[in-house]
Amino acid sequence: MHNFMYHTKDNALLRAQRLADLLHCADHLAISGAEDSQRFISILVDIASDYAQALVNELDAGEMSAVKTGPEVRNA
Repeated sequence: MHNFMYHTKDNALLRAQRLADLLHCADHLAISGAEDSQRFISILVDIASDYAQALVNELDAGEMSAVKTGPEVRNA
């Protein structure tokens, strides 16, 4: 198991939760089978895609390297 630490200026967890909420809404619309919901599903998925890319970029930029200092691992 690997542990990673990130230092981000925005709340990455909140962004991930919003992403999950958008995909959950799109899923519910898809399951409902309403004819006019297809337009909204594609919009929700497009927005979720933007959130996902922003989250990946934020985590990639905020990854902190770990440095071994004896038996423990500390953040650099």
